[in-house]
Amino acid sequence: MSDKIPFSGTLFCDVDGVICNLVEAVLARFAHALSLYVPVEAITQWNVPAAIGEYLLKRGEGHSRLLLERFVATLFDDHRFMAACLPHLDMLVALQGWKRVSPGVLQLVTARPGGLKDTTRTWLNNYGFGDCQITHEARKLDYFRQVQGSRVPLFSRPWLVLEDNVETVLDLNRAFREWGIDDRARALLVARPWNRADAAAHGLLRYTAREIADELGLDSSVLLPEED
Repeated sequence: MSDKIPFSGTLFCDVDGVICNLVEAVLARFAHALSLYVPVEAITQWNVPAAIGEYLLKRGEGHSRLLLERFVATLFDDHRFMAACLPHLDMLVALQGWKRVSPGVLQLVTARPGGLKDTTRTWLNNYGFGDCQITHEARKLDYFRQVQGSRVPLFSRPWLVLEDNVETVLDLNRAFREWGIDDRARALLVARPWNRADAAAHGLLRYTAREIADELGLDSSVLLPEED
C-alpha cells in the first residue's frame, strides 16, 4: 500500500484533450468523410486544422486551411459526433483513481459552447464524472480571476489545474504569480502530441499521466501506459 498523501485541494480539469480524446475523433472523421488519413503524431500543435494542413502540404496534398477549419467547426457543433468521442484512457484512470481516494473536489472547466452542455454532461456521466461540477467558459483566465476573488470555501483550498493548451497554462501560472497565490495554485500541461512543439518553444514542462498521478499523490504503478 502506498504511503503517499493524495492531493486534497480543488483539481480544475479541462475536458477536450485531457479527458476527452477529441483530436483522434476528428482525425477519424477526416479519414471517413474526406479520405484524408492523418496520424495523430502529425498533430504537433494545438491548432489542429493548421497541423493537418501542414502535414498534407508536406505530402503534396494541399488543402485549403479555411476548408479544414470549417470542417472541424461543423464537427464541434455536431452533438452525435461529440457524444461518440472516446476518453483518453491514461487520464481517465488517473482521475478516477484520485476521486476514489481523495477528499478533494474535481471541477471541470471547458471552452465548449453552452449549446453542448447537455451532450457534455451525458458524456461525462457515461465515463464516471457525473458527480463533478462543470463550467463552460472559453475565457478561462477570466473564470479563474473570478474564482480567485470568491469567498466560496471550495476555492480557498490549494489548486491544481490540468490543461493541454500551452498558452492557457502560461497565462494561468503568470496570473497566479501576479495574484500572489502561486504558493497554492499551479497549472500543469498534460503531455499530448499536439502540444509538444509549442511547449518546447516556451521551455514548458509537459506532464504525462504517470507524472500527474505522482502530483496527485497516487501510486502510479496502477496506471495505463501514457498516450503521449
